[in-house]
Amino acid sequence: MKALVIIVVLALLVGGGWLMFGREAADPGFAIQMRFDKPYVQGIEMRVALTRAMSERTSPSGDTNYSYVWQEWMEYIFELQDAGGKKVEISYDSHGKSKSGSPGVADIGYMKAMLKPGETYTLWYRVGGKHPAEYRASFEAPAEEKAPFSMVLDRQ
Repeated sequence: MKALVIIVVLALLVGGGWLMFGREAADPGFAIQMRFDKPYVQGIEMRVALTRAMSERTSPSGDTNYSYVWQEWMEYIFELQDAGGKKVEISYDSHGKSKSGSPGVADIGYMKAMLKPGETYTLWYRVGGKHPAEYRASFEAPAEEKAPFSMVLDRQ
C-alpha cells in the first residue's frame, strides 16, 4: 500500500511538472525574416516579412484584397516598442510580396517601421486561435543596411 501511494505521488509530481513547464520548454520560439534598408535622414527602415503561416495562426477579418485589412491585422498581432516602452508606428507595405509560398517569404507583404540607429527596440508577436501565445525579441537598430536575416522571438 505504501508503495502504491509513493507511485501515485510521483506520478502527480511528474505530470504536474510537465503541465507547468513542458509546453513552454518545448516551444522553440517563432522565427521571422527581417531586414534593414539603407538609412535615411529620418532613420533606418525595418521590414518584417508577413507570411501565410502568420495569417493561418491568427486570421485577418475582412476582405484581404484591401490593404487596410492587412494593416489592422498586422497591428493586432504585432507591437513594436522603443526602449522606454512607447509604441512605435508600424505600417503595411504590399510592395515586393511574393507568390512563391516558400517559408519565410513575404507572401502577404511587409511590416515596416522607421527606427533610430543604435536604439533598442522590442517586437511583440501575439498569436490567437486555439493556442494563444506571446513571443518577443529585443534588438538594436543598425546604422547600416542589413540583408534579410532570421530572428527568433521567444515565447513569453
